[in-house]
Amino acid sequence: QQELTEGAVIGSVNLGTAFLNYNFTKNNNIQIKMALDSDENKIGKEIGGVPIFGVNELEEKLGDIQVAILTVPVSEADAITEKLVNAGVKGILNFTPVRITVPDDVRVHHIDLTVELQALVYFLKHYPLD
Repeated sequence: QQELTEGAVIGSVNLGTAFLNYNFTKNNNIQIKMALDSDENKIGKEIGGVPIFGVNELEEKLGDIQVAILTVPVSEADAITEKLVNAGVKGILNFTPVRITVPDDVRVHHIDLTVELQALVYFLKHYPLD
């Protein structure tokens, strides 16, 4: 059995909520342990069985979290990234359009859903399956 990697969702609105409702451990060795958000209506509750904490508690709550899924507004991306790095996160899946900057010992994967959708449409038009 593979070692479990613990992750956190930062920003639980819309896309973040979808991640929380998806059970990563069904087919993977990833477990989302918590979410952090600034919405007072969500803090202290759970989404998909995952507890929601205030984003202001980020550095004290992350503990052994190694991976973060970043779904925050553009205006918060750099500040939250800095806090994630300071808390010891080693991998960030970035769903914001901001190209965040991290030290060399932190890996970032940028996911731009607009680019991915454009690529899908391109391949459908130019490389039809039938």
